[in-house]
Amino acid sequence: MATRIETADGRAVAVHVMQKGEAIRLAASCEIILSAGVVNSPQILQLCGIGPDAISQRHGIDAVLDQPNVGLHLSDHLGINYYQKANQPTLNAILGSWPWVALAGLRYLLQKKGPLSLGVNQLGGLLRAQSNAPRPDMQIYISIPSLIAPPRKAGVGPFCPIVNQALFSALTPVFPIALAGLKLRILIGVSRRALMAITCWISVIWMILWRWCG
Repeated sequence: MATRIETADGRAVAVHVMQKGEAIRLAASCEIILSAGVVNSPQILQLCGIGPDAISQRHGIDAVLDQPNVGLHLSDHLGINYYQKANQPTLNAILGSWPWVALAGLRYLLQKKGPLSLGVNQLGGLLRAQSNAPRPDMQIYISIPSLIAPPRKAGVGPFCPIVNQALFSALTPVFPIALAGLKLRILIGVSRRALMAITCWISVIWMILWRWCG
């Protein structure tokens, strides 16, 4: 798990990570690409002193670059969702059964594999909504689970199984209008195992809420 990026003379020269409880420094021979997600990427930058100077001062971090845009301009986007029936079983066969969900969570904790190790969407692409658009302005993405539960059946309760063979796809605008931001508030040190456990339990809680409200 990456904890910070080391800089020297205005350049990123190494990445510090925690692996099995041990701090490791990975020196870069060329460039460093930060791709830790929409939340962790600005968090790592702010931990390194790259971001709003006020945040660095508040947490006693040596400021490397006063860049107020780090952590800002985050955007969510509405989309049009489609659900298709597939001719082969999808991840619904696993995510629609509580015993299989529990096994998937255990497999992720022990092996870091299985459905919970996948991203939200497995396929995606960019396209033009209008042929004369100067650049792609729509995004399409496809997920193997359908991410939807059928209407509850009488006497079955909220945990009724979902259709085993279904896919989910959606179209969303690439340039949404609504913007948000995040700021580093507290420095939290957790082990990789603890982080994995937290991630797993968040996934399980999300599944419970999804099935209950579906």
